[in-house]
Amino acid sequence: MATLKQVFDEVFRHVKFNRALAHQQYLFHTGFMNKNDEHLLFFSGKLTGVHFIRFTPKDFDVFYNDLLDVDLGNVKHAISMVEAIDPRWVIASDAFNLVTMYMVHRWLTTPALDDKSREQAATGAAIIFFYRSAAAMLNEWFRYPVDVALAEATYANLSNRFLIRKLDSWQDVMLYRATEIVKQESVHRKTYESFNDDYAVVQLVNDARGRMADIIKNIYAEMMKAHKRGERLKTSSDMSVNLDGDEILKDKSHGLSDYSQYLFSIIHDEASFIKAELVDIVAKIMPTMQTRGFRACLEWMSEYCGHKQYDVIQDFIELTLIHSYHYFLTHEYMVINSRDISGLLGRLKNIYVSSRSTDVDLMKLREMGSQIVQHATGKTNEQSTAAIRTGLLLYLTLRTYTRHHYAG
Repeated sequence: MATLKQVFDEVFRHVKFNRALAHQQYLFHTGFMNKNDEHLLFFSGKLTGVHFIRFTPKDFDVFYNDLLDVDLGNVKHAISMVEAIDPRWVIASDAFNLVTMYMVHRWLTTPALDDKSREQAATGAAIIFFYRSAAAMLNEWFRYPVDVALAEATYANLSNRFLIRKLDSWQDVMLYRATEIVKQESVHRKTYESFNDDYAVVQLVNDARGRMADIIKNIYAEMMKAHKRGERLKTSSDMSVNLDGDEILKDKSHGLSDYSQYLFSIIHDEASFIKAELVDIVAKIMPTMQTRGFRACLEWMSEYCGHKQYDVIQDFIELTLIHSYHYFLTHEYMVINSRDISGLLGRLKNIYVSSRSTDVDLMKLREMGSQIVQHATGKTNEQSTAAIRTGLLLYLTLRTYTRHHYAG
């Protein structure tokens, strides 16, 4: 059986760890930090659970395909050849975790850079590891956005043993953790430099991930203490969401095209397209819907919209908006009363699930919606498929016509 260094040296034999790659790596991690408003607000701020960062399938694609030009399947196969890596280990056998740690090794040992540039590039690879780790931990411990007042109260109660209390922002926390694990005095420095002890590499990965997990878990514990003292932890469904109301009716000739362009402009940015509070609203309207499958469909649509083999996504969205916009124009009183979102969605739901409907467009929507659910989840059961596809119809309508709410 081979060692991790041996198999990775083979997989990455074509990758030159030089100044050009260091620059591309820098663009990758700064691009992730500045990807959207949620990321910017998180990294520049000190609060926890208010803003979310997400490492999406697209980020992984860019990392493997564009930055490193390697096939993920080849990477995973190489790891499977290493006896010391148990595939049952969730963290220590994860390809991304092992690859980023290997990148640190290659940066520290590359002859193509001077000493200072080697340290900077190695720290840059480590910070990418911590970005992904933080994204995973935040989404595990904070399922819903936290009320700002509670997050601020929690931060105020933190002692100086919390890094976020001592440093200026979450970005500084990430940089600190990356610098500490790579620096000359680090207990893992020799492991990085040699990368010839697989068990030491496993320990390194677990230690690095554990340190980030401790940061998030300890803050969560403090937040629960604040919550028990009387602060209210708001779930996303507590938030006030406003439909665009009069804005929908203002320009009847161009309104539909403007809203369609808006939805297609945000759909590929998962954080902009998928809003937890809107997911909650739809879930309350559709109590029989499997929320996990519903969210999986939204994520799948975000990732694959525009791909030729999945034209059904764009067709489904366009017909959904045509159908709902026509309803708005013929039921103006419902739109003007824009705060009664549940009432509006309830009426649309009744239309979508009606067994007596002979609307040709509605029949098409049901057929396309079922295709999307099956592609995204593999579900073929009519009952569960029907509930999720109705949820998708409601969500697309709701997300599109809350444009101004999220814009300002």
